Amino acid sequence: MKLQIALIGKGPHIDHVSCLIKRAERSSVYRDVNQYQTIDALAATSEVPHVIAIEESLFFEALSSLQQQLKQVALEKGRKLIITDIAADWEESKLYEWEKEFPFAQPTLQIPVPGGMREEVIEDIVYFENNNRKVFIQTKAERYQTSLRLKEVMEKTANFAFQSPYVSYVVHLAYVQEIKQSDLIMKNGEVLPLSQKKASEFRKVFHTYLSSLH
Repeated sequence: MKLQIALIGKGPHIDHVSCLIKRAERSSVYRDVNQYQTIDALAATSEVPHVIAIEESLFFEALSSLQQQLKQVALEKGRKLIITDIAADWEESKLYEWEKEFPFAQPTLQIPVPGGMREEVIEDIVYFENNNRKVFIQTKAERYQTSLRLKEVMEKTANFAFQSPYVSYVVHLAYVQEIKQSDLIMKNGEVLPLSQKKASEFRKVFHTYLSSLH
């Protein structure tokens, strides 16, 4: 199943958001993105997408109408429905928040490995490590080598909860149990280093991440 997204509105901003979504890191299930100028145009299709994102200036005017027209249909189909606005400062990270709401659309990373490619679910990645000039990925289930450099890892994970605590590591904050002085205690029992140079920024990002969970 594809994550179906309907964008409602018109003008450069909607076009820009549509382009951002289409260019975003591909997930294991591809996305369908359709644009409509009005609520009525969407309603006329008799389709119920998973996410309806409305241009900010139209949002409150359209919300009541949408709830009446589509929420009941969504319930009848047993489908979850997100109705939200598209603010002027909309960022790609919002897309991944939508995907987390739907189990079939978990975001993944394409991981180049010796001899080919692997696709790894973001939530299963614990950390990346540079060891003797080779980069390894540690997941919940296994550890294997990738041809990615740590700089590329940081770029690929920029929209997710990853941070570097030490020059040779990039860790998934979801797997950090606690910070003890110059160490990270991971939920899988491992202890990873936290450098003095990176400690302040890492603690700040980690605390922000924890706050976002509540």
